Amino acid sequence: MARRAYAIRLPRVYKAKARSWPDGRARFHWVVDLRRCGKGSRLFFDTEEEARMTAKIEANKLMNEGLRASQVEPGLREEAIRCQELLEGCGVSLTDAVGFYLKNAPRKGSKTLQEAVELFLASRVKKVNRDRSVATYKSHLEALITGLMCGHPLIHEVTTQKIEKYFEGKKLAPKTINNHLGTLKTFFEFCLKHEWCAQNPAEPLEKAKIDRKTVGVFTPAEARKLLNAAATRYADTLAVMAIGLLSGVRSSELMLLEVHMIKLAQRIIDIPAEISKTRKRRLVPISKNLLAWLKLAPLPTQGRVFQRPKNDFYDNYVAIRAAAGVAKKENGMRHSFATYHLAMYSNVHETSRACGHSVQILLRDYDAVATKAEGKDYWAIWPQNGSKVVSIAA
Repeated sequence: MARRAYAIRLPRVYKAKARSWPDGRARFHWVVDLRRCGKGSRLFFDTEEEARMTAKIEANKLMNEGLRASQVEPGLREEAIRCQELLEGCGVSLTDAVGFYLKNAPRKGSKTLQEAVELFLASRVKKVNRDRSVATYKSHLEALITGLMCGHPLIHEVTTQKIEKYFEGKKLAPKTINNHLGTLKTFFEFCLKHEWCAQNPAEPLEKAKIDRKTVGVFTPAEARKLLNAAATRYADTLAVMAIGLLSGVRSSELMLLEVHMIKLAQRIIDIPAEISKTRKRRLVPISKNLLAWLKLAPLPTQGRVFQRPKNDFYDNYVAIRAAAGVAKKENGMRHSFATYHLAMYSNVHETSRACGHSVQILLRDYDAVATKAEGKDYWAIWPQNGSKVVSIAA
């Protein structure tokens, strides 16, 4: 059955009198009246040509709109009207509602949170992320699963509001929150790439503000006590502690450092990209007093500098601090090196290269923490005359 053709009323064009010219002469303009077409407005022009051209354009628009409207099924028109009625009072249009649905609707092949986490962790392993990084991702995401798990939610069901509520329920330090947030942003970016969600719900969340505190460093006297205690109690720990205190090598790098990377003849420690936190090779100078401590320490002939499990090193470190009467300083060895090296030599670029981080971080954390006199005292930490280390067997 053929559809009924609806007549379309075209815009009316006519000449109307306008306000007179200043000299009293009559003035006219051309009007395109769109009110009869349901537009509810009139357009005014100085020439008939402009008016009729506009009327023609508007007529074409009406023709096209009329054809599209006539092709809409009656049931669809009725549904659209019902939907608009339901939205009354919400302050949104049908277009807004459809846009919201498209943004939040289930995606084809969407995954549960648990499934997505497992696939994400597998992808990190394939990308040769280090074991420590993968373990951190796993820890953060398992905490998220525990906090949000309710009926095995799909990825697209995890909203920004739910993540905010998740963080509100956990009493975490600002730095820890930022670490978790970094993991979540990376994870949901992975999900977005695979089209399991339409947006990254963690992206709008801002980092927590961190009150910067002066870094904790060992005094020169404390560093001297630590090295002497290591020499007399835990010989295989001495080299690692001397390198940590007098070259600033990161603790994660220290546990992977091998004997062949310590080049005493060239007076450098070669940190290869494979163990470097920044994945970039770094050559760390060996100072004269560090060289003396390394000659005193019983280094293995090959393999890692510290050949027992890393937990054994940390146990030794605690015992050494206790024997020396020195309180714990968070990341104290590396902080001490950076602080006193900068205080002694006043060369941000040289200290930055040795530490393997940016000048901006160096100035933010270590500038003006120690005086030059303290720096001189720190770099005068030498083995005592006649120092001996206890044998590993003993």
